[in-house]
Amino acid sequence: MKFRLHSLLLLVPLLLSLGCEIFPSYLHVGQRLLNFEILLDDKIQFTGFRGVNDNMPVPQMWDVLADITFEPVDKKSITNDPRQTTLSYQGNVVIRIKHVDEELDSISTETLTLSRSETTNDWSLNQKEIDRLKHLLNQR
Repeated sequence: MKFRLHSLLLLVPLLLSLGCEIFPSYLHVGQRLLNFEILLDDKIQFTGFRGVNDNMPVPQMWDVLADITFEPVDKKSITNDPRQTTLSYQGNVVIRIKHVDEELDSISTETLTLSRSETTNDWSLNQKEIDRLKHLLNQR
């Protein structure tokens, strides 16, 4: 019994130190809030946020695009007409991933189409657009 208690007491400092900077970050996984921005001709049009695992590699961050709900930056410029279910941009379109003020990655394209949900009125990228963007990413 004394041996078991002694062994448990030795584990307490180790368990408490898991949050210490001496240990690698993969021992204590946190969250990172990513900001996805859609720009047209260097002006931000839409933003969306998503939390991801703190140690997620940057290339894998593109996999969460399907989960992002985008909000227009200038709500006045976007129609509230529920019959408008798509919004297409042509020109210098950039999608970038930021964490706080640091740009982690970006991709450029000449066109981008967002889709609006009929039930929630939220804007997102449909799977066809996401597949096209991933194809562009793989060509880099």
